[in-house]
Amino acid sequence: QSVYYYLWTDVIPPQLMGTFACMFRVCSTLGTFVIDFFLLRACYEHPGAVCIGAAALYLASFTMLCLMVKEGDYPPPEPRSQADWFTRTTESIAVYVRECFSHSFYWKIYLYNLCFMIGFVPFRNFLILYAQKDLGMPFEKFQHIRGLCDLIQMGIFFGLGPIIDRFHPIRAGLVGYVMMFASGLCGFFFIHGTMSFAICIVGVFVATAVYQ
Repeated sequence: QSVYYYLWTDVIPPQLMGTFACMFRVCSTLGTFVIDFFLLRACYEHPGAVCIGAAALYLASFTMLCLMVKEGDYPPPEPRSQADWFTRTTESIAVYVRECFSHSFYWKIYLYNLCFMIGFVPFRNFLILYAQKDLGMPFEKFQHIRGLCDLIQMGIFFGLGPIIDRFHPIRAGLVGYVMMFASGLCGFFFIHGTMSFAICIVGVFVATAVYQ
């Protein structure tokens, strides 16, 4: 999955990267909205069919990506070493490690993504259990709240693209992190029922949209 992110820098002008990323998120969030608002119950009643359908869509879209997106021209690669296979392998590994792990910028990106995945993914995945088991929320009510979060996120993505291109993605990501921390803290202290759950969860997903 990481490979198509590498493709971005090859085919998208840097000055439009923020706008493209936001439109990319609009499309992915639209898919999430379809799941949350129309197929969430099917995910529990027929998980195999949903997973197979999602996999087929993923396969078709990736095939279209490979066939339709054309990269620019690249300078020719350096001539291959004539050394033995072991030397070539160790040299390639050394280049990979040096280029990926010797630059502080990449360490920051890895750290940002690590913290985001550790913090947000369990929150998102266990949200429905918290709503139903701890708050006694009806399934349909949770479905509507998640659908509302998705719609609000799409609106944010639509509006943020040009702003991020001007402001810089790293700064926007830091603002999103602060917003996620604050909204998560509010959720921890102030969620006591359906209304407070809806308000706080919308706040968390707004902050997440800014970060993403």
